[in-house]
Amino acid sequence: MKTIARFGKAEDAHLCRMHLGAAGISAFVQDENMAQFEQPWSEGAGGVAVEVNDEDFATATELLAADKGVPPDPAS
Repeated sequence: MKTIARFGKAEDAHLCRMHLGAAGISAFVQDENMAQFEQPWSEGAGGVAVEVNDEDFATATELLAADKGVPPDPAS
């Protein structure tokens, strides 16, 4: 699994996950519960991550790069 994007809010991460899913890419939201429980800690820890399988990473990166509403993960 590789992190494809990070968000401050779980809702934004789920929108990204659904966008990837609509293109046939399985994506998973990580750290959602911590973000909802403790917002300041979550932001300091990097926020809510959206992850994809290693083999889907390149395709997912291209898809999100074409979508100007999704910020890239700086760690990618």
